[in-house]
Amino acid sequence: TSCIARVSDAEERLQYAKIWLEGYAPKEAVFKLSEQLPKEAKNLSEKQRKYLGGLANMISKVKTPQALEKKMYELSKRLDIPTKDAFFAVYITLLGKPYGPKAAWLIMGEKEKATRRFKEVS
Repeated sequence: TSCIARVSDAEERLQYAKIWLEGYAPKEAVFKLSEQLPKEAKNLSEKQRKYLGGLANMISKVKTPQALEKKMYELSKRLDIPTKDAFFAVYITLLGKPYGPKAAWLIMGEKEKATRRFKEVS
């Protein structure tokens, strides 16, 4: 029963966290994937587009955010794109903002949507 109580407590906390995010959190603290491709994504460089295409192809092959993060850095080195430019492309494409939370965790939380979006841009 203690395990059930912990799950119940966690579910209750999650519910309160969602209420806070939706009703009280400052806008800069909330990161939600945009419903449509942000128009700013059309201004990405060819290298950034190529990075997103490569990223789209690797998302389904990794199991954890940590593994994806490592692959993201490796891809930026292989394509000779500064990591800040690579991650900027990810955030603009998914959020419509130049920054965001840890990119790999954001992507892994919405794998299918992120993959579609990256393919659309690349």
